[in-house]
Amino acid sequence: MAGGRAFDLTATAGISEFKVGVATSTIGLNGPYLGPTIRCRAGERVTLRVKNGLDEPTTLHWHGLQIPAREDGGPHQVLHSQQARYWGAAALQRVTIQA
Repeated sequence: MAGGRAFDLTATAGISEFKVGVATSTIGLNGPYLGPTIRCRAGERVTLRVKNGLDEPTTLHWHGLQIPAREDGGPHQVLHSQQARYWGAAALQRVTIQA
C-alpha cells in the first residue's frame, strides 16, 4: 500500500508452559502465543497481511482498531488453512493493537 506500512502475520500452533512442567497447546501470530503489538497513528495507512498457518479455519478480530465492521474479523471472515488475506485501512485514531 503506497505511503503506508505493512505487517506480515502468520497464525501458528504452538506449545506454551504457563505452569511449570505442564505443556499447553496454544495459537499465536508470528509465535506460539498471542502476537506482536502493532502501533499506528491516526490517518496512517496500514496493511495487515495475514496467513492462516494452522490446520483448521480461524478468524481474527482487531481489538482497538476503529475500522468498518465488515473488516473487523469474526465469523464472516474465516481464513481457511493456508489461506492468506490482506486487510488495508487508514486508522481513524492513534492505536495500539495487541494482534
